[in-house]
Amino acid sequence: GIEATFSRNRFIANRIEDCWHGVWGGYSFDSLFARNRFARNTEAIAIEHGQNIRIAGNTFKDDDTAIRLWANATQDPNWGYPKARDTRSRNYVIDGNTFDGHKTGLKVMRTDGLTETGNRWANVASVAEIGVDSRDVKLAARVAPEPPPDVSAPPPIAGAIDAMLPEGARRGRETIIVDEWGPYDFKSPKLWPVGKLTDRPLKLRVLGPEGTWRVRWVTGAAIDRQSGSVPGELTLTMKDRGTDVALQLEYVGAEVVTPRGRVHPQGSPIAVSFTLFEPDADWAVDAWTFPADADPISAPDAFQARLRQPPARRLRLPRLDLMSSRAILPDLPNDRIALRAETRVDLPRGEYDLIAISDDGIRVWVDDVLEIDRWSVHESVVDRVPIAAGRHRIRIEYFEATGWAELQVRFLRR
Repeated sequence: GIEATFSRNRFIANRIEDCWHGVWGGYSFDSLFARNRFARNTEAIAIEHGQNIRIAGNTFKDDDTAIRLWANATQDPNWGYPKARDTRSRNYVIDGNTFDGHKTGLKVMRTDGLTETGNRWANVASVAEIGVDSRDVKLAARVAPEPPPDVSAPPPIAGAIDAMLPEGARRGRETIIVDEWGPYDFKSPKLWPVGKLTDRPLKLRVLGPEGTWRVRWVTGAAIDRQSGSVPGELTLTMKDRGTDVALQLEYVGAEVVTPRGRVHPQGSPIAVSFTLFEPDADWAVDAWTFPADADPISAPDAFQARLRQPPARRLRLPRLDLMSSRAILPDLPNDRIALRAETRVDLPRGEYDLIAISDDGIRVWVDDVLEIDRWSVHESVVDRVPIAAGRHRIRIEYFEATGWAELQVRFLRR
C-alpha cells in the first residue's frame, strides 16, 4: 500500500491490490483520490483525521472495507501536532465511484460532513456503517457529481517490469513470506508457521510446488499426521515446557528449484526440515513508567532513581516476545516505559547465540557480564552474542521512548 500522511495529496490513476491498507491517509487534507483501481485489500482507503478530501471516479473490487474514515476519541496529550492544528475528521465527498464485492462499502466514525453521491454499488453486504459522533452525513445525496479530473496514468517506462501480479497468481498476505534467503518464491518445499512460532500447539504450513509429503522423523513433539499434500498443514504438540523440536519430511512432486538455484527434476524425493529451540525460561519482569525529566539518555541518574522505586507492574513471562505500536504490556502507556527482566536458562550440549531485538534501548548481562549495550533510541536492531552450553543467569534492562516498541530475546542453536 501507499502511505499519504500529514500532507496534501493528488493520488490519481494508480492500481493498488492485495494490501492491508491500499492507501493510509492519516491527517491528510485538501486531497484528491481519483481514477484509481483498488482490489482485494483489507481496507482500500483508510483515513484518520482527514479534512477536505474528495474520493471520485475510482473502482473498488473485492475489498473487505472499501473506504474507512474516522477520528480517534482521544489523542496523545503530549503530542504537539493536535495542539497546533484542527485535527477533526471532516468534509468528505465520495462521488462517481464503482463498488463491487465488499463486506462494507463505507465505514465512518467521528466525522463531520460527508456527501456520498452518484456511486454504483453491486454485491456489497453493507453499503454504509455510520458510527458514533458522525454528523451531517448525506448518503445517496441528490447532488450531481462533478467529473473527476481527466488525468490519465503516465505511460509505462520503456523496459520496466510490470510489478502487478498476473491473473491467477498467488495472492493474499499469507503468500508474502520472507526468510533468510529473501522473498519466498514457492519453487521449493518449505515449512512455515501458520501464526507465531510461540503458538502452542504449533501449526505449520507445508508450502511449495504441488506434490505430496510424508514424515521421515520428528523429535521433541507429537505430530497430528504422517502424510499429506502440498499445500497442506500439520500440527506439533510440544512434550515439555522448553522446546527442542526437529522435524524432517520427504517431499515428492513437481520440479524443485532451491534458493541456491539447484534444480531437482519432477518426482525426486526432497528432504524438508524444520527446527525450533526455546529453552525453558521463567522471566521475572518489573515495569516502570518514567517522566520526561527522567529520560534514560539525557538524565541517566534520574532514570536509575526511578527504577529504585516500586515498579508499576510485576509479572512473570515464559518468553520475552514483546512488540507493538501501542502498549507492549497491559495497563501501561504506549511510551516512556522501562523494563527489567531476569531468568536462568540451562542450555544442553552444543553451541548457541543469544539474539536480542530491540527498539529502543537495551542492555543484556550474561552471568553479570555486560554483553549487549545498545542504550539509545533506535529502530529495531538485532544484536547477537555467542553463549556456551550450561546454566546461565540472563539480566536485561530495556526502555521504550516513543513509537514502535520491540523487545525479543531468543536462543539459537548454531
